[in-house]
Amino acid sequence: ILITHYLCLQHRTTKYSPYQLLYGKDPVLPFDIPQSMVQFARSNDYYNQFRGYRFFLIQQTQERIRQQQQSTKQRYDQHRQNIQYQYIQIQRVKEFYPLLSL
Repeated sequence: ILITHYLCLQHRTTKYSPYQLLYGKDPVLPFDIPQSMVQFARSNDYYNQFRGYRFFLIQQTQERIRQQQQSTKQRYDQHRQNIQYQYIQIQRVKEFYPLLSL
């Protein structure tokens, strides 16, 4: 039950549930009201629509993840000190910690 709950929840960053990203459709739970069946003229039409929708979902998700990473980086960089090391200081670190120079 816990895994099903996790797979059906919408994630804050992606705005989609893992189930949607994996299967390209909303999850159908046992207590949901059954929806009318959709029929296609050819079986290949369903596959083409599925591929297009899944491609759209993946594109949207990748873009949202990129935006979230950018905002996290900007927030991190605001509070980061800009430390400049000189070559001599780096050599000293290597003398004291020889395993770091591997």
